[in-house]
Amino acid sequence: MAAPATTRAAAWLACVSFASGLVPRISPSNVLIRSYIGSMGFTTQTDWVYAERDTGELVRPSPLDALNPTRTVEDSGATVRFFAAESREGARLLLKEYSSSAASLAAAERSAFERLLTIARARADVGADTRSPRVPPPFSQLVGWMESGSAFAAASFRDEWRTNICCEPPASGGLWLIFEWEGLRTAAGWPAAVRRAREAVPPPGPLARLAALLDGGAERGVERAARDAAARRAAYALELARRMLAAVAASHAAGVAHRGIGPACFGVSGFDEETAPGALRVRLDNFGFSLSVSQAAQDAALARRVALARAEPGGGTSRALPRDPTAPPSSAELCALLERDDLRALGYALLEVLLAVAESAAPPPPPPARSPQAAAAAPPGDGAPAALQSTVSAGMDQATLRRLVEDVFDGDMTRVRDYCAADPRWREGVAILDGADGAPMASAGADAGLGAGWRLLGDLVGDGSDARAIAAAAEYGELRLAARLLECEWFRSL
Repeated sequence: MAAPATTRAAAWLACVSFASGLVPRISPSNVLIRSYIGSMGFTTQTDWVYAERDTGELVRPSPLDALNPTRTVEDSGATVRFFAAESREGARLLLKEYSSSAASLAAAERSAFERLLTIARARADVGADTRSPRVPPPFSQLVGWMESGSAFAAASFRDEWRTNICCEPPASGGLWLIFEWEGLRTAAGWPAAVRRAREAVPPPGPLARLAALLDGGAERGVERAARDAAARRAAYALELARRMLAAVAASHAAGVAHRGIGPACFGVSGFDEETAPGALRVRLDNFGFSLSVSQAAQDAALARRVALARAEPGGGTSRALPRDPTAPPSSAELCALLERDDLRALGYALLEVLLAVAESAAPPPPPPARSPQAAAAAPPGDGAPAALQSTVSAGMDQATLRRLVEDVFDGDMTRVRDYCAADPRWREGVAILDGADGAPMASAGADAGLGAGWRLLGDLVGDGSDARAIAAAAEYGELRLAARLLECEWFRSL
């Protein structure tokens, strides 16, 4: 909307510019908003550490103690709205409009993308090969930014916006980021896509039933089709996981910690499991909570975490931790904590997606063969408190998974695997994580006996010790942990 008095069927965006930078200002006359897509809210998670008042010794409360939670989640109040748009030349665009309470998220995201773009372009120029097309970096492609102008306050503009865009008009002074249109599919949507594809399969016709009978029986044909579908899902899952980890590794190599990783942060080019896995493109998005190391040095919460890590037994003797507990956090310490947080969140995102896909692909459960009272008394897996069962059955989001893995099973991935394998809904996801190792291990012993995927998850979620994370990062120097994990055994079967 070029001016409040315009009568165009879609709204042209009026704006004023920021100071120019690497990401350019897009002229208002070149952006046409077509439709409102939706909005996204954010929550803030706080991890709590408890210590004895007299001795200062760290203590761990019960995972079911509501008065002493290990973590709390609160609504941040920030909102981002999404719009489909196009340039005057016809190129499709995705717009993000940040509310005034989300202005800091817009600034952080723009800063992160500028850094990512700078490093990606520099590396592409260094390794340029004119014979091969350039591979786009594994991030959403930011092409510009805008700020809502004073024209947004005009009554005629706001009336026309409500009529044509069918949502509340933006307030003046709002911040906008403009991205290339790459679709709306994310890793979070794969389970629903699997469910829709399964429900869309028509029942076999007479000729198909006859062919199945001649080919060894209808039941064998159904079993064979189910095995083939499961194999395709497993191949897609491995490629998806590898590319999600590669995107995080690229972000860390550029010196940017995401700090908000979840399945919805990974855009995917498609859900077609028939396509060759190598054709899948995964891009990391939503950098509103990101930090660079220089920015992290000003974060008081991270400084407190470093101080606590230095106070852990053995922490002060690590070559990664200065002996002086009052020394400012080093860049190595900050990198280790930021990267470990991202990888832990990535591990839970992978587990959440795989369990949801396994449940989506599972056949409808048979009617219970026992009384409702007996069924209610039996947990889906051995060892989880009864108070957690209703939460688990309602959906395995990241908060529930962290509670299960860290608080209930104390990071023991063997027990987590056994818990998941005991529920028929998740057995396909367990099999994918078992990887080339195939058979489940006995419920005892070290994680070395776990399947390759479970070992990767164990490395991602790690143990909760910041001191150990810092020491491990120092051991490998500049070789980032995410890049090392890309060489794991699970991915070698691709």
